[in-house]
Amino acid sequence: MMVMKTSNAYSLIIFAVLLLYGCYLIDHVANAEVRHHNFVIKSSSYTRLCSTKNILTVNDEFPGPTLKAHTGDTLIVNCPIQPGAVFKQVIHLTTEEGTIWWHGHDGWSRATVHGAFIIYPKHGQNYPFPKPHAEIPILLIMY
Repeated sequence: MMVMKTSNAYSLIIFAVLLLYGCYLIDHVANAEVRHHNFVIKSSSYTRLCSTKNILTVNDEFPGPTLKAHTGDTLIVNCPIQPGAVFKQVIHLTTEEGTIWWHGHDGWSRATVHGAFIIYPKHGQNYPFPKPHAEIPILLIMY
């Protein structure tokens, strides 16, 4: 009889833990989003300081597009690596927060394509500092 009560108690504890974990997952998944981006990479003419040369651009932009998401979101970026090929980059934002940058390489050149990557706090949470008055990403243009 004592074994039966202990077994029931363990079953109840395991059920409670699974229920709490399930509630956590539902809350986490309910607030998270999957964001899709398509990158079209091509060589474009770019003029700076009276000098023109071909550079890689993303979606006809230099610097490339600004990616925005919240902690907990998943980003899926589709972009070609070689003509006629496709590449899918899946980014799971688990603990990241703040403004960083994304970049790509062309051969041995460093950061030939790049852009801002803004990761806001998780939905319903605040910044760990006073909220900024405005958001102004500043990127160095590498040439």
